[in-house]
Amino acid sequence: MQTVKKWHLIHILSDLPLAGKAPQRGNTYDGPVPDEANQPRFLTLAQVADELNVKQSLVQRLIRTVELRAFQVGGRGMWRIGRQDVEDYITQAYQRTAERIAAGDFDDGAESEDQE
Repeated sequence: MQTVKKWHLIHILSDLPLAGKAPQRGNTYDGPVPDEANQPRFLTLAQVADELNVKQSLVQRLIRTVELRAFQVGGRGMWRIGRQDVEDYITQAYQRTAERIAAGDFDDGAESEDQE
């Protein structure tokens, strides 16, 4: 990641399609900008688990149940998952969640702290 100044960010954003809207003058951001050109095309099981903030065994289960596309490479059968496949999985997970919430099925998964 690189840190850019506001004038550089406006130049970068002007080249990106933002739903037909160009950045307005005065919008600033002095934080890090991801450098997608340097991102690997394929990820390991451990990298996907880290990206999703889950255990590697859950990623393996998602692959076994064909919820997440993956393939094996090399003589040792190392698993690789395409970066776009991870993004597609996340998009589908958001869609499934929205449908469940709309249907009235909202379970917070007991992640909240104990309330008294």
